[in-house]
Amino acid sequence: MTYSDSAGTGYLPTTTNTVTVTGPSLTISNGTPMLGMRQNGGVNSANVQVANSVTGSPLVVNLVSTDPTVVTVPATVTIPVGTYYAYFQITAHDAIGTIQIQATAVGYGGANSSVQVTAPKFAISTSASVNTTSPRQSITVSAEDANSTQHPTNEDVTVTLASLSGAVGTIDSAFVVIPLGQYYNNHARFIPGAAGTTQLSATDSRVASYRYSTATQNVAVNTPTLSLNWGATSNLGIGQYDDRTVQAPDYQVSPLTVSFAHFNAASSTPSSVIIPTSSYYSTVRVSGIFAGTDTITASATGHNSIKGAVIVAPGRMDQNSYWPSALSLSGTDSVQVILYARDQNSGIHYVTAPTTFTLTGTSNVQFVSGGLSSAPITSATIPADANYVQFWIKGLTAGTSTVTVANANYTTYSPSITVTP
Repeated sequence: MTYSDSAGTGYLPTTTNTVTVTGPSLTISNGTPMLGMRQNGGVNSANVQVANSVTGSPLVVNLVSTDPTVVTVPATVTIPVGTYYAYFQITAHDAIGTIQIQATAVGYGGANSSVQVTAPKFAISTSASVNTTSPRQSITVSAEDANSTQHPTNEDVTVTLASLSGAVGTIDSAFVVIPLGQYYNNHARFIPGAAGTTQLSATDSRVASYRYSTATQNVAVNTPTLSLNWGATSNLGIGQYDDRTVQAPDYQVSPLTVSFAHFNAASSTPSSVIIPTSSYYSTVRVSGIFAGTDTITASATGHNSIKGAVIVAPGRMDQNSYWPSALSLSGTDSVQVILYARDQNSGIHYVTAPTTFTLTGTSNVQFVSGGLSSAPITSATIPADANYVQFWIKGLTAGTSTVTVANANYTTYSPSITVTP
């Protein structure tokens, strides 16, 4: 650039150094830096951008791959007015290599991005551990590059499926197809057989440079194990019961008979129960018979058995709701008490038969059937299939004395109660 004195006042002209004027630069955002042969990144593989939204008229960007035998891209892509980017697809072909995608546009600096094409490979995925009674398991086969990233395919890709041990498990389809434009197929199912381990494989039977490498997965098929919902140990009082469940790990396709054996007769159950079709459990009643520890074994055809201990001991009555430590003689003071059937660890249970507790009052305290005006009582009964009984305690005269609640199958309860004037 030269500056001169246009007025002719005697100043000499001067010249600047070279000044270079450039347009704004393009940029490429590439979400697909690697592909397997005959794979693509989809219509949103990458995008070319400008710094600001395009104005005036759409911007045409020229695209080129430095080696079209490895990767191709569209010849042009247009950024519409009012936006600053446009997507384009990157497609890999039948050669391994690394290329550059180059973008140019009139008035803009160019941009480039690298893409590597590798040998393609399959991936296979299903449950690694199932039971002989498990339902059919979905198998997913995917098309991937060497770094295990999944990509859509340029063609229908046929996948041959096999199980190494047909006795352990089979596959319901000899082959599946990953469709053009998709990256996976999940229509095949693994069918468990006998207990053991098998290896599943997904193979490309073509003989070509773009052949997918084989994928494998080991699958363990296990004998299912029953379970008892009370865990390893349960507590019951004598004459008490719980309705528990025995469970199988899978929903049953036909009724399953579960049998029960006892180490001794401290507890009882039915000899067997049936887990019905389309269910995985059945209810079993466990009852305490006499003091002792019983081991219950649950068994069923085709299943591992399970054991659970039941500890039966005298029940306890020392944790009753609202039991008073003091009463007054105000004329209105009586307390309703709820007596629960508890085991030795204070768990509440139902009783198998009517269970009567002897109530022994004193000259200071009286048991009554309800409120101040009710008749005195000397016993209270928990009905069969219930877990509590209610009665009232009434103050009679001032003083402290000990009352008693007793039953042969329970630890006697003898609390002190103070009655005040």
